[in-house]
Amino acid sequence: MGINEFIEVRKDFIVPSRISIISKVRGLRPKEFKYGKVVRKTPLSECPFCPGNEFKTPPATLVVKLVNGEVLYLKDSDTERVRDWKVRIFPNKFPALTTLGTSLNYGYHEVIVETPEHIDLPYVKDLNQYVLVFKAIVKRFTNVLKDPKINHVILIKNYGPLSGASLEHPHMQFFATSFPLPYVVEEITYSTKYYKDYGRCPYCELISKDLNSSRFIYGNEGFIILSARAPRSPYEVWVLPKRHERSFINITDEEIRYLVDALQKILKAYEKCLGNPSFNLWLHTSPKKLSNGDDYVYHWHIEISPILTTWGGFEKGSGTYIIPVSPEEAGEYLKKCVRELI
Repeated sequence: MGINEFIEVRKDFIVPSRISIISKVRGLRPKEFKYGKVVRKTPLSECPFCPGNEFKTPPATLVVKLVNGEVLYLKDSDTERVRDWKVRIFPNKFPALTTLGTSLNYGYHEVIVETPEHIDLPYVKDLNQYVLVFKAIVKRFTNVLKDPKINHVILIKNYGPLSGASLEHPHMQFFATSFPLPYVVEEITYSTKYYKDYGRCPYCELISKDLNSSRFIYGNEGFIILSARAPRSPYEVWVLPKRHERSFINITDEEIRYLVDALQKILKAYEKCLGNPSFNLWLHTSPKKLSNGDDYVYHWHIEISPILTTWGGFEKGSGTYIIPVSPEEAGEYLKKCVRELI
């Protein structure tokens, strides 16, 4: 068997200009990857995200609190902080964007503290807590997008020491920009072209085609998880809503529960079967407007990229990614992991 049979160049289904080289020459198995362990570095008394330390952060723009079973949406004042909260959202103390800015540097950069508990893996613990988190995110996104200067939002989560996270207390961040984000614009461009050529959204096509493929990992009534066809990292997955919708803020309460279920399944599989690697998660949703108007096709979704290898000069310089595990092998392995966890 020649070495060429272990190497395959793949183009992404949505954005064909994104290319991965699937090279199984090294034949790494899941447990052979190198990754940093999550460590607790910050004493709880000093963690700015822990209850009791609310004054270590800017005033919260949105606080979720449960009172006698009723969900309340509150916010801090300059002199008072809401106590006994379930979720807090507040401006990043060291922002990349600011509402004091002008033109391109105008925007929002906020932190979403996902739980009062200072634990490593809260997403595998409590589905109802993460329903509260995503409902709060939808509410905050909806409000921020009312700002006429804001065009686009992106949600991200950096988990673990190799991800770029600076604090281990469970949290996400979002950025709201005055301009449409380039990666999403690229996806929109190709999605719209695909629709014009074939009469169907390419993400909907992926969902339809891959339900019975080896890249299929898990599905429920609202979402499907697929191993990325042309990944940027081994075991990268996409979490796709089954209902065609270009804006995340139009998600229903029922769909939020299905989304949280899907995220719990795949992140728990990462923890149990890949050794709890660092990962990056991002949510792509449509901008409010593009230069060519409103005539475009898009399908919001989440991408999750575990950090199991290191990008070298080739990846950084070419935008092409060398992956030692095929997406089909990754899909089969993660599907088996999820089934064992159910």
